[in-house]
Amino acid sequence: MRKTFLLLSAISIFSASCSQYKQFTNPVINQNWPDPTAIYNPDDGHYYSIATGTDRAFMRSADLCEWENTDIHPFEKETVERLKKLGPNVWAPQFAKIDGRYLIYVTARSSAEDSRIVALSSPTVTGPYKFENIITDSKVTGIKDTIDPFAFVDDQTGKVWLVFGSIGGIHQVELTKDGLSLAEGAAYKHIAGQDIEKDNSRLTVFEGSYVYKRDGWWYLFASAGRYNDYSYAIVVGRSRNAEGPFLTKEGKDMVDGYGTAILTSSPYDLFYGPGHDGEIFTDKNGDTFIIYHTHRGNYPAERTKKSHNTRFTNLQRIYWDKDGWPYFKRDEISGDKIRVK
Repeated sequence: MRKTFLLLSAISIFSASCSQYKQFTNPVINQNWPDPTAIYNPDDGHYYSIATGTDRAFMRSADLCEWENTDIHPFEKETVERLKKLGPNVWAPQFAKIDGRYLIYVTARSSAEDSRIVALSSPTVTGPYKFENIITDSKVTGIKDTIDPFAFVDDQTGKVWLVFGSIGGIHQVELTKDGLSLAEGAAYKHIAGQDIEKDNSRLTVFEGSYVYKRDGWWYLFASAGRYNDYSYAIVVGRSRNAEGPFLTKEGKDMVDGYGTAILTSSPYDLFYGPGHDGEIFTDKNGDTFIIYHTHRGNYPAERTKKSHNTRFTNLQRIYWDKDGWPYFKRDEISGDKIRVK
């Protein structure tokens, strides 16, 4: 990646003196780990991941392939108490590093009309993270399902942006330079997906957004469909501007509910319902890999089980065609290799 690229995800280049590839088998996190986020910790050379919920300790990996449980909890006790007072459902955390500090943006939700995004901070990757501020609140903005936050910095302008949303569409708003509050005069912009009350179809829901810059293009990844069945899929659009408009491969605007589908599934696939684009990483070869969550097993059989909503975490390589559009190879969904040295 370019030195000036300040995308606030856990993008890193593996370092070592000789070439070495490691084979991995999906799911790389073989337990319920929905809405994963991960970040590289330069202090100890490991990756750390958290997922939806407040009772989870970090998982840790040296190579993104093999993960282990830890007893390190990311949140201060007071932080957990304050989050739960704001909403019983604490969802979809996202790591970022802004203005020299580590942040976690997280959802606190009671209902679509009573949901908000909160910023937490820590001087180190492993925390503990303290409560900083409520960034945006559906009760104030009227934007239904203010969930699934993702923050990034525009390397051209230095502006900090937050994208978020679900059944009310995906929106974007500018933050202060420290990423802890709304910028002065900040305006909300609808950039993708549709309000389902206008279309009345869960298939139009876009959520789990992630913004990634490559070769001068800003790519908006999103998850479209029903989160708990095989309709869920990863879609994408792109723009030359960090603020959009984000267009599909066919030139259609994502704000109208369009998206170029790049990872889909069928009812009988080994994995179904891929989505919630967690983080994108770059290996020593310059190849890009993404972590995302998915259900396992064929849908007709699994839908009747209590564990039906169990979501595992996969790692998969993203390929890029000659025109710069991302795509996946379906035969690699069960596993692949990644250059770790």
